[in-house]
Amino acid sequence: MALNKVTTGAVDMGAAQVEEKEWIVVSGMQVEGFKYQFIETTLHDIDNLILEGVDPANITWIVFVHDYVYDPKEYDRERFSKTAENLGIKIELVEDRIGFIHYINTKDQNSCGTLREKTKIKYLSVFAHAQTPKFTVGNETQLSFAYCLNDDDKNIYNKELEDIINFRTPEIEELDEKAFCSDVVTRFFTCNTGTADKKGERFAQKWVNKVGGVAFAFQNARSNYIFMNSTMDEINLAINFPGDPLDKAVSDLTNGAKEYCHDKLTGISTELYTSVIGENNREFAKFIAEIIIPYPVSEEWKIKQERKKDRDREDEHGIRYGYSDKGCLQYPMLNNLGDDWLIILGTWPEKRGFLKYERTYDE
Repeated sequence: MALNKVTTGAVDMGAAQVEEKEWIVVSGMQVEGFKYQFIETTLHDIDNLILEGVDPANITWIVFVHDYVYDPKEYDRERFSKTAENLGIKIELVEDRIGFIHYINTKDQNSCGTLREKTKIKYLSVFAHAQTPKFTVGNETQLSFAYCLNDDDKNIYNKELEDIINFRTPEIEELDEKAFCSDVVTRFFTCNTGTADKKGERFAQKWVNKVGGVAFAFQNARSNYIFMNSTMDEINLAINFPGDPLDKAVSDLTNGAKEYCHDKLTGISTELYTSVIGENNREFAKFIAEIIIPYPVSEEWKIKQERKKDRDREDEHGIRYGYSDKGCLQYPMLNNLGDDWLIILGTWPEKRGFLKYERTYDE
């Protein structure tokens, strides 16, 4: 199935930035597979916000953490804090939804002080798993910040961690509307957050009705993170076969072919020119070969290779970082039709996509 990138347009920053505004980006935990999946996509959003003109000092990165995912011996939390320092942003390491709610309402996880009275939330984005009871477990849609943590091999004693950490639809009522700017923008890069649950309630709609502004969320669809580190600048298209590990972005295929051809042909031509002008002029022969055989790769492909190097760098403890401070290349995409066919059938003929929600007063 073919996938296209999700786009919502740049966030409206207004004529001038005010210090009493806060941009919040939230990383849930990825218990299985690439554990930095939500870290990198969040950092990608932060990078874009900074490029759009947001002062890094006004950005707060909320990272949900637990020792089962981010083992203290692996120094993940220390690296997250170092990344925040490098970017010039603030960071909050949150262990449960209570701390999350308190931070939103008071700008303090312990619900102390009056900082939120002076600093309003202008933007909030969430990168995490989510579940809606029409298609998954539970009684209401939830931001599953701790998805699968109850079943983790390290979790022997506490099988209620997800109940403690995940944020459900009813908890929206615990948020303080006064914590948000009237024109706040919320973006949920989480599965089915705009999908109606068994009661017909949509998490994204309940959220925007409570906090105001506008919200964007995946409705009747899951968010696809498979192509977060794929190039899309030459051809904005990815092929995603249901359950197939051979998923590819078209630009990755073309860039890989260009790089392969360039390296092979440049090597052959370098040897040919060197045989003519002499071994002492090998570097000049290579330079000539590269001019004659350009096969230029795209800018995103070059960035992709740099991000790979970032992930392989080691921290002061000699441990591989595993993620890039700049994050991944792409936002999550709309999942393919083949994988989402049950959702599509169960919600037909409702709209499907990364949709916009505005406040209504009919609830």
